[in-house]
Amino acid sequence: MIKKIFFLLLLPHLLLSQYCGNDLLFSDNTEKKAFEQNIKMYLQTHQSTQREEIVIPIVFHIIWHGIEENIKDEEIFSQLEVLNKDYNAQNEDNRDIPHEFKSLIGNTGIHFCLAVKDSIGIPIVGIVRKKTEKKEFGISEDLFFSTKGGSDAWDSEKYLNIWVVNTGTTISGYGTYPKDTTPEKTGV
Repeated sequence: MIKKIFFLLLLPHLLLSQYCGNDLLFSDNTEKKAFEQNIKMYLQTHQSTQREEIVIPIVFHIIWHGIEENIKDEEIFSQLEVLNKDYNAQNEDNRDIPHEFKSLIGNTGIHFCLAVKDSIGIPIVGIVRKKTEKKEFGISEDLFFSTKGGSDAWDSEKYLNIWVVNTGTTISGYGTYPKDTTPEKTGV
């Protein structure tokens, strides 16, 4: 279910991101105008309706070598609050959105929270802390596996796994697309 929600959230972004580079996509002005009309029709016919809030439980995998990398719970809670505000049109910088885009601001009705039980139902806080001997992981997939110094994913059909780890200077972070990788490597 989380994978489907993630894709649905990306769909308008994918359409609009292609739209932003429209000069490269079209061979003539007729194609461009047809594409713009299709986007307008999509936005008019896919207006959101009231529905139940969707709750996505998150498991944070804090993989640390130096004590400064073992971030405090308060930092995690703060970022969850920001994430929820952003996904529900409550962020303060909404006032900076240009007028022509204000009608497109949407409240997704998605709420992110820490997981409160593990995959077999045992109560737990959705923060896994693991000290590692690795100083940095770079782009290595080792971060997904406890046996390689990382932390094993929780069931990616039920939880959004977020790994917080020192990746060095090569990359600042990445996430996977639904069905783009194996379940044990699905997350952010």
